[in-house]
Amino acid sequence: MKTTFLIKFAILNFWGHKLRAILTTLAVTIGIASIIFLVSLGFGLEKLVTQQVVNFEAFTIIDVPSANLKTMSIDDAALARLKSIPHITDVQPSLSFAGRFKAEDNASTTEVVVNGASSTYYQYSSLRPTIGSLPTAEGEIDVSNDYAKLLNLDAQSLIGKKIDLEALVPTEYLDHASAGYDASAQVGLRKADYKIVGIVPDQKTPTVVMDVSGLKRLSVGSFSSSKVKVDNQTNVAVVRKQIENIGYSTEYVGDTVSQITQVFSIFRIVLGAFGLVALAVAAIGTFNTLTISLLERIREIGLLKALGMGNRDIYKLFLSESLFISLIGGVLGIIIGVGIGQIINSILSYMASQAHADNVTIFVTPLAFGIGTAVFSLLVGFLTGWYPARRAVKTDALDALRYE
Repeated sequence: MKTTFLIKFAILNFWGHKLRAILTTLAVTIGIASIIFLVSLGFGLEKLVTQQVVNFEAFTIIDVPSANLKTMSIDDAALARLKSIPHITDVQPSLSFAGRFKAEDNASTTEVVVNGASSTYYQYSSLRPTIGSLPTAEGEIDVSNDYAKLLNLDAQSLIGKKIDLEALVPTEYLDHASAGYDASAQVGLRKADYKIVGIVPDQKTPTVVMDVSGLKRLSVGSFSSSKVKVDNQTNVAVVRKQIENIGYSTEYVGDTVSQITQVFSIFRIVLGAFGLVALAVAAIGTFNTLTISLLERIREIGLLKALGMGNRDIYKLFLSESLFISLIGGVLGIIIGVGIGQIINSILSYMASQAHADNVTIFVTPLAFGIGTAVFSLLVGFLTGWYPARRAVKTDALDALRYE
């Protein structure tokens, strides 16, 4: 018997009891929609957290801290050695230390953290000024917006001001042979003046950002860390191993992202489990509907067999009805689950725009997940329809015709 005829016959039988068919399909729809909605929330939150942690370029950046300054300091020779490793395209050093400064026309002194690095390093760190530009010359610096808040000043008014900086540079980072080194000065304490050219976003503490060339004024000869740029993300593991073989330790944002992914994978499983409860109830309802339908159509089965319909066709007929319910319910569930998520995303984006904040997306449904859910819905339909179909096949035609 043709498959198209069996499908049409199954649809007619399915639609013969409209209310029962609608309620059964609705139950499957709610179950699939629950899974899509809840798991999409897990995917969206994971993406939101991951974007806050890292941008795409960071997956090709390796951080190399100076763990042992006496034996493995990061000086010019060490930077050249790192840059000679295959697949490394760039090496940018940095140094962080404590300091204090006061701007002109202001008598108060502020304790700050001083970060010295190149503009390329700051770009690798996703640091962008909100006002002005990053420092590129020896006498230029940026300050964090915390400083302006601390002094109740307008951040824009700080641009162009000069400051006197007292930097407490750890002695192990000083270059005693540099032209600016003053052996008579207090050990580690260096003073220099700079001009503010930009404002960077708030940091954990008031922060000064200067170009690596500005460190020369402070007699700096080595660095506390460096960022290594790899040509391709696939080569990161090899490059990390080579750097560690030299004796340096490495830190990679991909490790953090992997931990985040593991946590959210468990979170998605928990959310999906709640959705599966609704789908399990729907599956039981579908099984009950098909079983009742089988009992109501015992005489019909006997008549179909008497007319020559084979057991294989009987099996396909009942299984088609179950698959039809799961297909319609699955498609509607995916549409409703995705639709509700997008509506909530739109509402949150509107609220964010009204507050002049970045758009927020907390529901994300990957295409592969949507397709997988549709396939899973069909699988549930097959499992719930298998027993009634097998029972229909085993029904004896004569007994069925005599069934009251």
